Amino acid sequence: ENSGEGTKNERQRSKTSSSQCGRLPSGPVADVGRDLLLRYMQIRDFSEDGVDSLLKGQRFNKVKRDFYSLALLQDWLDIERITIEEMMKRDAEVILTEVIAFHTRQNNSVASAKSHKACLTTMLSLIYKENLTSSTTSKLINKALANATIPHRRYQNI
Repeated sequence: ENSGEGTKNERQRSKTSSSQCGRLPSGPVADVGRDLLLRYMQIRDFSEDGVDSLLKGQRFNKVKRDFYSLALLQDWLDIERITIEEMMKRDAEVILTEVIAFHTRQNNSVASAKSHKACLTTMLSLIYKENLTSSTTSKLINKALANATIPHRRYQNI
């Protein structure tokens, strides 16, 4: 229960800081993604300068869009009941594959899956400090999405 209270307090603080900085995307989805990124950065011992340059620097316009994909990652973590610490022990490529598979079960838009895949690749590369963009797994996901037709859930059992 303490972790739940901590999360609640973190979210309350995040809403305050989100509204104080007009450049940060706001709203419940963006707050979840931003909170998750900040927790990862804290676990990975990012310097304050690194965090500031990421959230207020040149890369910010790219990162603010990634908050929404990180919220998707948080949804997957919640459903699978995986903690951040447990996730950090897993392979980034496996996580990327599982989250995209999870998303395609929830949303039948290939364009949405491609967009989230690109954002998650960037964020997981940052979090794990490895380049996932040129990895074989990432290329295979791109190829699968390029050839994909995700069936409507309504017709899934036919």
